[in-house]
Amino acid sequence: MRVQGPLGRALARLARHRLAGVGAALLLLLVALVLARPLIAALLGTDAEAVDLLARGAPPSPAHPLGTDDLGRDLLLRLLAGGQVSLLVGLAGALGAGLIGALIGLVAGWREGWLDAALMRFTDGLLALPLLPLLIVLAAIDPGRVLPESWGMGPLVEVGRIVVLVALAGWPTTARLVRAATLSLKRREFVRAAEALGVPGPRIVLRHILPNAAAPLVVATTLTVGNVILLESALSFLGLGIRPPLATWGNMLSGGLETVWTAPLMVIAPGCLIFLTVMAVNFLGDGLHEALDPRGD
Repeated sequence: MRVQGPLGRALARLARHRLAGVGAALLLLLVALVLARPLIAALLGTDAEAVDLLARGAPPSPAHPLGTDDLGRDLLLRLLAGGQVSLLVGLAGALGAGLIGALIGLVAGWREGWLDAALMRFTDGLLALPLLPLLIVLAAIDPGRVLPESWGMGPLVEVGRIVVLVALAGWPTTARLVRAATLSLKRREFVRAAEALGVPGPRIVLRHILPNAAAPLVVATTLTVGNVILLESALSFLGLGIRPPLATWGNMLSGGLETVWTAPLMVIAPGCLIFLTVMAVNFLGDGLHEALDPRGD
């Protein structure tokens, strides 16, 4: 059955985009493997955090398909555990940046005037700053001086800290795109008709502007997932991100540098997973961009 309307045409264009299909398949495979970690651990008879000092740096074997790390922990299970955290940070950080960017872009585009000018100058200022050095400075702030002592520095706080940092630093591009779409849409006839009928501004923005500005927002948020995973990996690699024993692909990459010549898989495996994930997200984002582009009709 053929689906009619703009959504149907967009889905049809997305289905014809081969790279988007490759990206989606890779992401589904990675997510399936990550979610299947408890089953894989049961089959191997071990756990990602099980330390065996007598098997440090062991080569691949039936008991350890990718070998072990410098503490004798199963490398495959550590990769899957790290994938859970890295993918969660990527998705949550991208959604957070998308929400902040959408809010600022909608407000700036709808209100215009001095508020638009102030918000866009602030946005331009953030865009002018190199993102990674900015995150390094923010990540170096001691969380103990900001958060209540009762919170401690557990895994949730570690993950939440990185998500908040990348969301606060990664929204400007999305804000620019949403603002441009809002400025264009507010001059369309259906928006002017709603204003003439006395519909409140916030309702017009939520009911008419936001749904029609969803295409650039979806594309920008999708592409941001890969950027967030790279940024989290870079921060963890530098020792400023999520710290062991909680595994991420970034801190596994950093921890494997000391044994790169004796156990190269400790560096190659997380590096390859970061590369494949970012590539898959970018393929999917490119496909969504072409599928949601109205000029494709």
